[in-house]
Amino acid sequence: MKKRKDFSNLEMHDLFKKAFTKLNDLFKEGDYFKAFILAFSILEDRVTATCKTYFALMDLNEKIVEIPFSLRKKAKLLLLTGLLDKKDYDSLCRIADNRNTFYHAYFLGDFAIDKKDVKEIIRLIRVADKKQNVQKTKLRRVSNK
Repeated sequence: MKKRKDFSNLEMHDLFKKAFTKLNDLFKEGDYFKAFILAFSILEDRVTATCKTYFALMDLNEKIVEIPFSLRKKAKLLLLTGLLDKKDYDSLCRIADNRNTFYHAYFLGDFAIDKKDVKEIIRLIRVADKKQNVQKTKLRRVSNK
C-alpha cells in the first residue's frame, strides 16, 4: 500500500474524484452514516490543503513549523485569515465538536445521522475547495512574476 507522500498530484486528484463518487453512491443508497464518515474525512483534508496553500502563498512555510492538528484550530486559522466567514466557521466547529458524539450515538442506536448532516459537510467541502482554488490562483500569479 502506498503512503500519501508517494502519490503524484494526478493520483491524489483521482483519489478524491473516487472518494466523491463513493460519497454520492452512499448518499443515493441512504447510508448516511458511512457518507458522514467519508465526507468528514474529505472535509478535514480540504481544510488542511487550504491552510497549506495559504501558508505557501504567504511564504509562511519556513516560519510556521506545522499546520495545527485539530480541525477546529485549522478552521480558526482560516477564520483569522479571512478565508472562512463566521457562519462557515461556526458550522465547521459544530460538526468537528460533535463528530465523536455522532459516532457514539449512532453505534448505541440513540439516533441516526440524516441527510441534512451530510449535506452540510458537503457544503463546507465546497467552501474549502473554492477558497483553496482562489489561493492556488494567487500563488500561481505570484510565482509567475
